[in-house]
Amino acid sequence: MNNTIKRGFGDFSILLKVLIILTLVIGIFCRFYSLDSKALSNDETFSSTYIYGHSLAEIIDDDIVTVKKLQDYQQLNPQESLTTSIQRLVEHPYVFPPLYGILMQFWARLWSNFTDNFVVISRSLSVFISLFSLLGMYLLCRELSESTTMAWIGVAFVAISPFHLQYSQIIRTYSLTTAATLLSSALLLRAIRINQKSNWIVYSLSVAGGLYANLLFGFVGVGHLAYVLLSEKFRLTKTFRAYFLAAAVGSALFLPWFILFISAPNLLGYSVAQVADSKSLKFLLSSWLKNLRPIFIDINNPWVEFTNIFARLQNLLTPLFLLLLLWAIYYLVRYGNTKVRNLSLCLIGFSGILLMVKDLTTGGTFSTRLRYILPYVIGIELVVTYFLASILTSKHNWQRKLSETTISCLLILGIISCGIISNADSWWAFGAPDYPAIAREINKNSNPVVIFEDWGDALTMSYLLNPEVNIHLTRKGDFYFQPAQQKIYDGFSDIFIFKPNQKNMNKIKNNSSLTTELLSISDSFVLHQPEVWRINLNR
Repeated sequence: MNNTIKRGFGDFSILLKVLIILTLVIGIFCRFYSLDSKALSNDETFSSTYIYGHSLAEIIDDDIVTVKKLQDYQQLNPQESLTTSIQRLVEHPYVFPPLYGILMQFWARLWSNFTDNFVVISRSLSVFISLFSLLGMYLLCRELSESTTMAWIGVAFVAISPFHLQYSQIIRTYSLTTAATLLSSALLLRAIRINQKSNWIVYSLSVAGGLYANLLFGFVGVGHLAYVLLSEKFRLTKTFRAYFLAAAVGSALFLPWFILFISAPNLLGYSVAQVADSKSLKFLLSSWLKNLRPIFIDINNPWVEFTNIFARLQNLLTPLFLLLLLWAIYYLVRYGNTKVRNLSLCLIGFSGILLMVKDLTTGGTFSTRLRYILPYVIGIELVVTYFLASILTSKHNWQRKLSETTISCLLILGIISCGIISNADSWWAFGAPDYPAIAREINKNSNPVVIFEDWGDALTMSYLLNPEVNIHLTRKGDFYFQPAQQKIYDGFSDIFIFKPNQKNMNKIKNNSSLTTELLSISDSFVLHQPEVWRINLNR
């Protein structure tokens, strides 16, 4: 096999050229398509409420409010100036550094002049940022291979990846982190290749920007350090000293916010508590294997019952993806370009593999969530892209045909996946997939009120419920079903309680003045549907 990639986009077959161009068009279109049709996740609603400077404390256990009232808490706060908003984000950190929130403030203030749909406004920022991931992948592949062959294939894979599609639309920092990882890696290679002060300054700023995008960018920094050490053969060369100074300056620029962040340990604990539970070795291995799929194909929602041919096809393809990856890694190690091998394996090792070892030895499920190990995903994409680009330029015709067929199949599977995801009510990266079905059942009633004990659920459902639906957000559960308080529900056609805790539900069931009925979801095939109860007042 030939390990030097020489051909460019102009040397591709007509079929592959058309497919790559079509992939880019469809990938970009799907990112912008119907941004407000997917259910928001609780994380998204929490992010927008925090970024826009609102607090729900004043409506907890208060009067019944409309859907529109709750949505107001996920829009720009009219009482905050831009300066005040930025100052609040910097002084009161939560689960992510302030860069994304600051960008959102500018973005929302600009586009709110043209539309009042804040779901579209907020999600479109992530989409816009994700376009820089395409640029970053192109530049990185050019630095790695000095050819447009690998660059175009890599960009096509990122453009149509079901994983990148979903996280390019989420109101969180993931698309920003992906773009920062790719651009910073490309800038590092450029600074090493053209050892000039200006290039190292730009790389230093990219390190600071990546850290201000997401604390997990620190894994990228560790991977970059390992790459430079390998490239310089663990010698304190001029290049290594320049890199170390640039990385140190970039990290120092981030230090003020990091000190502010660690001064709030309760907030830090919240961000990692959800992945602290230990799981069995079988669960971890199964999760790691399944996580290979959404990088290239995702045609069946894992939260939905496996009842169709898509699920069986997806399960059948999983071992093939593993085989492709192992073959690509073997080729890379045995024949590959040194720069590609070192950078790809450093990103994979110091993000995914490192956290896998951590989960195995000390417990946790951090490594089972791809959004937390983005450098690992990018490393896998680089390995597969380099392998397929290399054999596409082989002197053997059968190897070129094999590569072109594999690339075409992966791109077609990606196109199908993105088409299915774009037209679904929800998917695994968005809000709970059963929420739209639950909302449709509630919306069938003329004048209902829904009781929520969790404000995240209330905010998420507010975008799925009809405007005439009313919401009562309370932590007290059964309190409002005592005889003296039942009048608060006078005038409503139906009363529902959404995911009540077991203690409150037991009290409600034991209340002789009430009868309860579990809401039946007629059009949902979702696994583990949350309980929603219809409450009847016996008067």
